[in-house]
Amino acid sequence: MSQHQPGLPLTPRCRLSLKHWISLPEWGSPFQSCITPVVMMPLKPLRLLDGVIDIYMPDAKYGDNETAYALSGAANYVDLMKEALREMHRQVGDLIIQDGIAERGMIIRHLVLPGKLAGTEQVMKFIAEDLSRESYVNIMLQYRPAWKVHEADPKYRAIQKPITYSEYEQAVKIALSYGLTRGISW
Repeated sequence: MSQHQPGLPLTPRCRLSLKHWISLPEWGSPFQSCITPVVMMPLKPLRLLDGVIDIYMPDAKYGDNETAYALSGAANYVDLMKEALREMHRQVGDLIIQDGIAERGMIIRHLVLPGKLAGTEQVMKFIAEDLSRESYVNIMLQYRPAWKVHEADPKYRAIQKPITYSEYEQAVKIALSYGLTRGISW
């Protein structure tokens, strides 16, 4: 239920960090860079990260714009999310794991919400058909109602309760039905 202001530029502190990352010596950094970006980040700053970030861990939170706006105040969330995920995938591709360590790629996180409010069907379809069936998807079951959920529009009243294990299982089955198996666990 937070209000997000899409299109905000990177903060000066982020610009400073990005400047230092870009100025690393040609031989590269001894560590991998990993970021959990806001998927509503405009493409221009996201494109600046091309070649800088090794691993993206974005959230794919909603499958439809109406629910995203009603619950998070995020106008055009799905359109912006899809655009951002396509760009991140273009930059780093599917997750590469060597010797049990993630080397490069993207881990897409999806939080299951009660009452199918996360739009898992739409999200998994997009990931499988527009990105890759080899995408690494982390389906998360830790939603807990908090803050102002008791004020939710009656249409979204399901948000007032935790998810059930059955709802989590259904989300996993949806992912598997689209051929998404990497990162999926019971």
